[in-house]
Parts: sequence; C-alpha cells; structure tokens
Amino acid sequence: MEITDQPNRLETHQAILTALETDDQDERTEALRDIIRYAVNLPVSGKYEAVAYRIPKDDSAVTGHTEEMGDVTIHEESDKPNVWGHEIQKDRVGHYRLWRPESGVVIFHHYWASDITTAVSMDRPKEHMVFYDHLSLEPTCFGTYEPDRLVEINLLIIHISIQFYVFHTLWGRAWSNIKFNIRIM
Repeated sequence: MEITDQPNRLETHQAILTALETDDQDERTEALRDIIRYAVNLPVSGKYEAVAYRIPKDDSAVTGHTEEMGDVTIHEESDKPNVWGHEIQKDRVGHYRLWRPESGVVIFHHYWASDITTAVSMDRPKEHMVFYDHLSLEPTCFGTYEPDRLVEINLLIIHISIQFYVFHTLWGRAWSNIKFNIRIM
C-alpha cells in the first residue's frame, strides 16, 4: 500500500519525539500514525544483519626504502574498522534511523552508534518498535527493546559479545519478545 500524503522527514522526526516523550495516549497514537505513514513507503529491509569487522591496531605501519627519500615509514592514520557483510539499510530521519524489517513493523533508534562502525566501542542504542495493522495502517503496539544482560566469551584472539534485549510495551496491546545481538571481534 502506497501513501500519497506521506509526512516529510521533519514532520516524522517531530512525530518520533512526540511518541517518545508524551504521556497523552491520543497524541502518541497520532504520532505513531505519522511514523507509520512515513515508513510504509520504505522498502522492507530484512530482519537480520551479518557483519564482521577488523579494528586496525595503533601500531599499523608500512616501511619501505626509496632512492630519493631513503627509509620511509607510513603509519595507518585511520582507526576506522574494516567492515564486511550485510547491514540493514536504514533511513535517516532527524536524529533517528528508521527502517521496516517486515510489513506491519517499523523500528527506529537514535542515529549515534547505530551502525557497526560507530558501535565498536559502545552499546547499541535502544530500539523503539511500532507494530501496526498492514491493511488499515493503525498502530497496535509501541515499545522499546532495552539491554537485559551481556554474555562475553574470549577465545584466544576472538572476542564474542552477546547482548540480550527485552521488549517493554509502552502503548497498546502487550507484546513479549526477546532478541539478541552478537558481535565477534
């Protein structure tokens, strides 16, 4: 279903702020409708990410010899990780990134630390989810995934972190789910 009176990014950003900050259920419902009307035209991006990355060491350097310069050492200036794999495509809306993993679900979170390259040294941001009826586009549930516990495993040179999240319903019918993120370094 395509929406022709889709809100723009600024209106959608304001709707996200209203949905997160208001205690008035009518205001929150209207804000969730605006978020859904914006997101319904986004492509379904999938539910899973599979990403591996390598963080360069501070001592990364290449040394060589030339006739003109003699011995030359070049230090790696970037501490940006090398990333391989598939990341979910997210649409930037103000201070948030928003995507639709499947019909009937919209997820958004603050843009900072929202991808693997900015999340290397910090926890992922809270994810807020809006569930809606895919025919009527009416919101049915709104809530937040929050970190629950972290399990870390060190195997020689590989570090595996598994972060478990629990869904807390903020509005609408109760919905229960647990998810987890796995990072391998």
